Amino acid sequence: MFDINNHFTYAYSAGTEADFEQALTGDAASTNALDLKKAAINIAAGKRPIYLIVKAGNTADFNTLTSLEIQLCTGTSIDKSTGKKVIQKWRYALAGLTAGTLLVNQALPVALYQRYLYLYFNVLGSDPSAGGIKAYLSDSPESAETDVDQTATGS
Repeated sequence: MFDINNHFTYAYSAGTEADFEQALTGDAASTNALDLKKAAINIAAGKRPIYLIVKAGNTADFNTLTSLEIQLCTGTSIDKSTGKKVIQKWRYALAGLTAGTLLVNQALPVALYQRYLYLYFNVLGSDPSAGGIKAYLSDSPESAETDVDQTATGS
């Protein structure tokens, strides 16, 4: 299901991987609102979950902010200002916002979705001068980046 039409943060500029990362220098909505009707995405179909994947961008670690709140929002307008409804929120402290970190890796929650789906990034503390976000929908969760260590219990 990897498709640029399922990316919240995609903005074509140079035709590189950086096009998928949205720089954050203050509170902002995601670059794109996904039109669930046009994309024929039925979150409530129950056949197979749709996953929200959000990562800190690869360009640089975030700086200066205290924490970042990510809101999954739905609305009636593509301009992200009409009928906004927050479905779920996540909050991350600065220490957890290093480049490439996987932040959200879960199935979309059961909820009443309106036609458009987007993210809103709420910066708490000072506005950052570095850091970005990559966010998209997928038909499967992101793979673990490292193997979990196996430990044997003592007798």
